[in-house]
Amino acid sequence: MNQLLNVCEYLFNEIENSYIPHIYILSTYICIYETFTGINMDILKKTVLQKYREKIVEDLEVNDLIDDLYSKLVINNDDRDKISSQTERKYRTRCLLDILSQKGNNEYETFVEVLDKDYGWLARDLRKDIGCVNFTEYEEQVYSEALTLGDVPQLPQHYVPRTTEQNKVIAALQELKRGHYIVLHGMTGSGKSVLAVSAVRTNPNLLKDTFNNCMYFVNAGEAKSEIDVANLLYRLYIKMDDVSASDVAFDKNGIILMKDRLRKIFMLPTRKEALLILDDVCSSVMIDAFNFGCKTLITTQDTSLFPSQNSKFIELNKGFMEVESLQLFSNCVKLKIEDLPLETKKIHDLCKGAPLVISLIASNLEKWKEEAKDKERWNYYINMLIDKKDGRKKHEEPSSKGYFFNTIKHCVDSLPNDYQEHYKHFALFVEDVNITPRVMEIVLRKSKYEVEEIVNELKNKSLLVCAYNTELKSYVYGIHDILLAHLKQRLNPNELVELHAKLVANYLEACDNDFAQLPNDNYIFTYIGYHLIEAKRYQDFPDLYFDLNFIGAKIKAVGIAGLVGDFVRYRQYITKNNDPELSAKLDKFEAFVQKYGQDLHKYPCTDIIQCGLQQPLNSQVHEAALHIAQKQCTDTLYLQTQFFGQTVYVTHTLDLKEDVCATCFAHQTNTILVGTNSGEIHLWDHSYKSKLCTFTGHTQRVSSLELSPNAAKFLSVSDDGTVKVWSLDDACIRRSDEVFDENGFHMRTPPPSINQKSWMNFFGESGKIDRSKSFSIADDLITTASFSDDNDYLVAGSQKGVMKAWCLESHEQVFHVSREGCPITCCIFSLNNTLILCSCENIILLYDFKRGEYLSQFMNDVRTTSLLVVPYANSKVVAISDKSVTVWEWKQVLVDTGSVRIYEPERFVMCVREDAHYLCGAVTWDGVYLVAGASDHSITMWNLETREGVKEMFEHNGLVVSLDTFLNNESNSNVMYILLSGSDNKTVKQWHIHEVETVNKTSKLRPEFSACWVHGPIPLIAAINSEDRVQVFSGHALISESKILNQPECLAFSPCGTRVAIGLKAGLVLIFDFRSKQYNSVMNLEGSVKYIEYLVGQNTKDGYTLVAASDNACLMAYQKSGTLRFTKPESLLNISKGKASQTIQCFLLSEVARLLSVEQNGSIKIWYLNGIKDVLVVREPNSTVTMATISAKKDLIAMTFSDKNFRIYKLHVTLQDSGVSCEFSQGKLLDDVPRCCCFSRDGRLLAVGQDSGNIVLWSVENNTQMTVLKLHKSWVRNMVFSPTAVPGAPLVLVSVGDQIVWWNITQVWVESTEKIRRSSRNRGSARFQKPEELTIDTSNNGPIMDDVWVGKRGRGVQSQLLAAIKLAGVHAPHIAISPTFTYFVTVDVSGLLYIMNVLRPSSATVNS
Repeated sequence: MNQLLNVCEYLFNEIENSYIPHIYILSTYICIYETFTGINMDILKKTVLQKYREKIVEDLEVNDLIDDLYSKLVINNDDRDKISSQTERKYRTRCLLDILSQKGNNEYETFVEVLDKDYGWLARDLRKDIGCVNFTEYEEQVYSEALTLGDVPQLPQHYVPRTTEQNKVIAALQELKRGHYIVLHGMTGSGKSVLAVSAVRTNPNLLKDTFNNCMYFVNAGEAKSEIDVANLLYRLYIKMDDVSASDVAFDKNGIILMKDRLRKIFMLPTRKEALLILDDVCSSVMIDAFNFGCKTLITTQDTSLFPSQNSKFIELNKGFMEVESLQLFSNCVKLKIEDLPLETKKIHDLCKGAPLVISLIASNLEKWKEEAKDKERWNYYINMLIDKKDGRKKHEEPSSKGYFFNTIKHCVDSLPNDYQEHYKHFALFVEDVNITPRVMEIVLRKSKYEVEEIVNELKNKSLLVCAYNTELKSYVYGIHDILLAHLKQRLNPNELVELHAKLVANYLEACDNDFAQLPNDNYIFTYIGYHLIEAKRYQDFPDLYFDLNFIGAKIKAVGIAGLVGDFVRYRQYITKNNDPELSAKLDKFEAFVQKYGQDLHKYPCTDIIQCGLQQPLNSQVHEAALHIAQKQCTDTLYLQTQFFGQTVYVTHTLDLKEDVCATCFAHQTNTILVGTNSGEIHLWDHSYKSKLCTFTGHTQRVSSLELSPNAAKFLSVSDDGTVKVWSLDDACIRRSDEVFDENGFHMRTPPPSINQKSWMNFFGESGKIDRSKSFSIADDLITTASFSDDNDYLVAGSQKGVMKAWCLESHEQVFHVSREGCPITCCIFSLNNTLILCSCENIILLYDFKRGEYLSQFMNDVRTTSLLVVPYANSKVVAISDKSVTVWEWKQVLVDTGSVRIYEPERFVMCVREDAHYLCGAVTWDGVYLVAGASDHSITMWNLETREGVKEMFEHNGLVVSLDTFLNNESNSNVMYILLSGSDNKTVKQWHIHEVETVNKTSKLRPEFSACWVHGPIPLIAAINSEDRVQVFSGHALISESKILNQPECLAFSPCGTRVAIGLKAGLVLIFDFRSKQYNSVMNLEGSVKYIEYLVGQNTKDGYTLVAASDNACLMAYQKSGTLRFTKPESLLNISKGKASQTIQCFLLSEVARLLSVEQNGSIKIWYLNGIKDVLVVREPNSTVTMATISAKKDLIAMTFSDKNFRIYKLHVTLQDSGVSCEFSQGKLLDDVPRCCCFSRDGRLLAVGQDSGNIVLWSVENNTQMTVLKLHKSWVRNMVFSPTAVPGAPLVLVSVGDQIVWWNITQVWVESTEKIRRSSRNRGSARFQKPEELTIDTSNNGPIMDDVWVGKRGRGVQSQLLAAIKLAGVHAPHIAISPTFTYFVTVDVSGLLYIMNVLRPSSATVNS
């Protein structure tokens, strides 16, 4: 009974710990009852019997006992016959013990009694151990014997668990049913066999609970023929039935017989749950022969062998995680992971953690573990792996790798001949590349469906991998590096050249011999240069890379980085071995691409030929663009475009696929660090656009980066609340002077992960190791950190107001200050490390670093966000806040007590801005210049000595989020400063600023301008510059300039083109005669003038009226006969019939000598030009007007409102009594705020520009929306319709925002009409009646469109789009257009003056 209680307690614990359902608990107790009532043998007796099994086998002769056992009913006739059939003594004994283990307790006791007569020593052993059995030992013994009996191989000596993959296999095994398969598949060397073995060898409970301690391993890879298969069946049968090999005759043709015997064995109760492992299955014969209806785990390269309905497939493409690779190296060379050299990580990255490769290298290194810290030993394998990537190099492999490649060869050779021929074409590709079906269609000259069939067969053989790319909406294929290396080694050099030449020829056929028309298949535009070199078609490079159409197509396809990288990679081929003339030409083309490439890539409708026409007239790029444009401009719109006020900077742009959160230079100007939203930090080569290294450790966004003064390390601060310090030593893979990216690509080869859109990592892994030194503050988040000037210390500030400093070498804390509740926004060391400075809100605090004492504080007006040390100035710091940049200088002295005394602080304000806020800043390394980035996308540069602004740059299309500077000391370069800027639009730019002599103060134009055409096509342009002067240009030639005025706000050219009206902030309106430079003050509005315009009318006394409005609701008009004041500031609350507000637009009704004004509050008023009274015509309550416009016939007024409405009013003018009335006609609530509006010349159409950048085209005559034009990426600020058209010319709409866009409205009308017709047909409505053709009402006198517009149509699939020009600045507020609609003028917010004229096919240009 005690034994019963012990066993019950043991089983109960087992059940409780494994959460077995109650029904199983009940069945278990039933089993216990049966055991102790003699029905079944108890666990104790089975354990003792198992313990002495081998001793009994050695000593016992069964024939001495068999009659007694039979007579005492221990065995029956069947048992006796089975025992007697065994030919050898040991087999007879084993057979008896197996039979006895299935009997009950009574039979056991009888057996011991019988045994005691002649084998007393054995009986005594069985009796004495019955009360002292260790269940754990027993289970371990059973488990061990099950693995041994099943021939399950041992794990490798330095086995490293692959936890993620192993858990997948274990989960599948636990759910495996009889008659079903688990198929673990992957390429040779992916670790399938070890993973299968590890899943069962490292989980005893799995073997016990799921497979009843029965498992059999068969090496199916040995089977090369049916004889081999029969032999494997024979060996398995002997193993399972415990018979002698001599008792079973081997029959090479006996597969069916042996299979039948084994099936019966697997049906036995003790074997029913057994697991059969078939390793390295490569034929269907093996599957059929070993189909016993049992649970089966299979490893294979060929998934086509298995039925999908009862198979669970587990794909094993990815290799070791980094931590797993390093653990294996650690095990082999007996070093801790943290003590392994950085080269181990590079080896892992280069072979993508391929288990076989890592194992081979680790086993080779084990012989030299005493030299494990010798980098040269590791570099040997790095060089080997790098050379493997170059198919032209045959590097010596480790001795055991010959077998590995032979295995791959066998797999490839087993393919049908035509599939072998197809497969060799994959040798064309570089490693890691994603291959789309379209690529293979061209390479193989096969249809889509034929390619799918070929790829599917190769995938089934684990020679390729395939996955669906949701972003590309296509399947993509990949080939592992090892398979690719083997493929390339199978081919001789001539065969490879022939394959590449065939690929180029196939692509040329596909694009009709025009490289610019290559298919955008996410491959060829990146690798056309690579294939030309491999095909030895060097002569194609100059024509290809000087072809603007190809350049434009490549930028659209892969971005600027890919093209600029090609310029560097293939320079010797493009320039025909550095021919001086071609080299100079390539430099010009590269500068052009750097300037316009980002816009061409990110703005799909920009055109490279149009961009080329924006280059200087004498440039080679302009010449090439003009040559192409003049061939096409008969039906395609091109505009000759020139700039004024443009400062030319040499910029280098790096387009990234992830958000840029922080940037800084690394140890060289061409290497930069970029922090991302994911927490990763990437080291980039800016010249080749290649990623050299990835630093992994942060879990959230990287907010700042800083390079140490000695450039040996850098720090990163993250939103995860930590600061990490990283070493830059050996971060890159180098060999002599050659540099390779993190995946081992030489700079001559474009890396796919960077250059391919939506690139998928088929063979990569996670589990990167954090190699940084990490610093944190308990229960707090670090928000800022900085190095000391001597590289020895680190200071950090936190969200809760704690500031700490540590010694970098020892990690010891050396400084601690707490300002509870006051977040530290920035903290830095002073130049000589004597002070620590930090900013809290608007206070700058100074502490003695060594003593930890508070010394002083400076008070800024607003919260300080950043502090910058000024090199070579011990007592100077720059403070950057949202609205201002301030410099603080002070004096300090060391007093007798050893403390520092701060005195005579001075504050200098560099700049204050109301229109934008500052985001980041940096000081040049020589301490001469300060740069800061602002929210208007600008970067401003000041001289710290003179405190004057010297440069302003507007090349970014996004917010500038980080800045850094580098002092260039190269003697052969005239570039003095290199500026690095990161933007939130996923770009990083380098700015090369030349010698300091060129860094001088320059004025720029403001976007407030006016233009007129009085003497031919050349415009007169008046614009306000940053010095508050008004400059007047004839074309681009500056012909006059005013004196410095008192804050001019707006201006307007007089219709005669001789005077400029200027509105000042103080309320004065001046008329400036720019020829005589005379000024005449004509009005005083007593408030800032916000609107000024000359209104022309035939019935007015002077032919024109000058109207001005101010922000204090004052409206005035000026004619030669005098000045009229319509509203007075002092009577704002009692104006006529409503409350007055600022006037935003005025229109002249010249026929009745009335002025119509539209106010911001929605009022429309009619004023007598004698100024006697006003009449309130319309009042829209509770809404704010954003813009108003009037039709050419003065019969319609449209207003847009901030509540997303636009409204159209009919205007009625009666000449008899000079009466004017206005009534609402139509309108609509839009999906976004409208900002501007414009009527077509005949008033039939209204265009409404929105905040979203969309343009709603409204049919006034049908009171319906025609369409929505979508292109602008920011809100539309101004629009103008073309004037009366000549026959054959389209109706054109010009819209202005971030781009200037010319729309073909005639085409829009046609497409909208067709859409309505199809819609009517689909609805089954009444017969569709074609609407009226879109014609222009020529009865209205006005300007007529030039016939250069005849025949102009849209570009390709963009039938509505005639042309688009991306502005250099963020936007332009409005555009001026010549009467003939051929010249266009604007000034963007960066100060660039654009003069654009329509290119004519008959002449090169109209030189302005």
